[in-house]
Amino acid sequence: MLLAGCSDPVVGVPNPLSAGPAVAAADGGAAVLPVLQRLPATAATKTSIILVDAAALNTIAQRSGYADQQQDSGGRPKSEMAWLDIVAVDNPCGTELDATSGSLRSGVPGDSLAIELGADDKSGYLAVCNGRVDSAKLANSKLRGGTVTERSVGPIKGYAVDGDWIGSSADGGTAYLTKTDTPADLAQQAMTGPALADGSLAQDPGVRAVLDAAPHAAMIQMGTKLVASASYSAPQQVQAAFEQAVAQGGFQEAPVPEFGGYSWSPDGRLTGTAAFVTRYGSAEEAATAASIFTDVWKRLGVSKFDGAITEQNGPTVITRLAGVGPKTFAIQSGVMGEYPGFLARK
Repeated sequence: MLLAGCSDPVVGVPNPLSAGPAVAAADGGAAVLPVLQRLPATAATKTSIILVDAAALNTIAQRSGYADQQQDSGGRPKSEMAWLDIVAVDNPCGTELDATSGSLRSGVPGDSLAIELGADDKSGYLAVCNGRVDSAKLANSKLRGGTVTERSVGPIKGYAVDGDWIGSSADGGTAYLTKTDTPADLAQQAMTGPALADGSLAQDPGVRAVLDAAPHAAMIQMGTKLVASASYSAPQQVQAAFEQAVAQGGFQEAPVPEFGGYSWSPDGRLTGTAAFVTRYGSAEEAATAASIFTDVWKRLGVSKFDGAITEQNGPTVITRLAGVGPKTFAIQSGVMGEYPGFLARK
């Protein structure tokens, strides 16, 4: 699984954060989990957090007909990159390492984490990407598309092009990516700093709620951005059902969540379970939201939310929907914004 590594990428293994932030991760998760333990849970770190298990997605995509013997122009089996066709969350690791001309990756991709760091006026992401990279390609100006400058962050040696930096662990098994506007202090803390005893992202109630709702997820996107004011355009059917549920339920307005998340967990076939999580300022607000969402499902009739089940747990509301494809709710297309919990905007 995402934070623990897994021998069976479809079945997965329990999320180590479910047992508490002190639990050690194995394999790929050993590079991913510490990032959440090192960073404080603040407005500068909770905007957007993305976890992807490329191995699990590759297993699913290969069932659709990818053949190991097919190779791209760089000589890598296309089956290693099949996951790029079905990943539905933002994906810096795949975009920068796999989808580039002359792929910078030289091995099978593993778990990855990408996190937006900084304030609105100056922010960028840090990505931690498990799976072997070719350090010679990282230093290749032609492949990187510009003049390469060698630069290290602590023990992590890397190469920058116009401020966009890619480094790799000493064994080459993990790549680290930052953008020009990524705050250097937060990036270095995330990559090389000590674990925090208190107040880390790994301990944040919103982060934990999303992770605990999907202990076998292949992809997760969460943060304040999902529930902040945005220009999502939901279908009229969903918007109307939502507004009717609020008005006819006797509520002046729908509660506005403080944190939200989406996950997709494979079910062993070509489909899986989507989980939408919203966390509110109180259990009372969450109870109101759960009531509204349940009413929406009844009003919608036939829709992509058929079979949705909503439950409340304290200040958290979780809606699960089984039997959906990995790209049914692709964030890139704005479809994820159709979830009523993400419609409750300030």
